[in-house]
Amino acid sequence: MVDKARSKSSTIVWSVGDLSTVELSDLFDVVVMIGNILNFCQPGVQSDIVRNMVNHLDVGGLLVCGWSQERRADSYHADQFVADAVFAGAAHVSTWRNWDGEPFDDGDYAVVVSRRVGERSP
Repeated sequence: MVDKARSKSSTIVWSVGDLSTVELSDLFDVVVMIGNILNFCQPGVQSDIVRNMVNHLDVGGLLVCGWSQERRADSYHADQFVADAVFAGAAHVSTWRNWDGEPFDDGDYAVVVSRRVGERSP
């Protein structure tokens, strides 16, 4: 899929790696994870992914993630995402029930927005 995407644009930098450990040389204003990414990962690594994505944000940068709130014993839910992002240095901005920004009602889908706070380590 990445090879096909690369063939469609020579101006986009495509990186392939494990979201829980990848180390990119840049900091970003926004990191967006769309499409149930956290549900497709091995259970137990979601916390590491969220922390690593926060670490790739510049101060003030946003981490935005939307995924189904599946009801399984090993599911990863919005409240855990918020706790993991806070632990990594991001403040909770908002949680919505869809990409239209409707208030979250503990339903079957969540979009969580967190903002990187504080100062970056040298």
